[in-house]
Amino acid sequence: MNFTDTPFLTQGSDGAIRVVGSRVTLDTLATHIKRGRTAAAIHDSFPSVSVEQISGIIAWYKNHKAAAEEYLRTGDVEAARLRREIESDPRYEALREKIRQRKEQLMARRH
Repeated sequence: MNFTDTPFLTQGSDGAIRVVGSRVTLDTLATHIKRGRTAAAIHDSFPSVSVEQISGIIAWYKNHKAAAEEYLRTGDVEAARLRREIESDPRYEALREKIRQRKEQLMARRH
């Protein structure tokens, strides 16, 4: 994927594409861009990212939509694989049950 057309994005060692100088990911911004939010509205939610950066990323996203969507799909596939792996661990279900029981205990104490 060619995100080097914008100085506002960088890819970390973990493979995630983020806004330069922040922890905000392309995935996060793409969600807001797809909803039609303006750069100013997105900035309100992520004040660590400048309106200039967001505007540049919006323009980049629109000009590289196919590549951006492929990157996002790849991330979604990997997230689903990891979720299945975690949920298939027998300790996962035991932990969920323990949390459910604890929640019930706390709710019972409130009444």
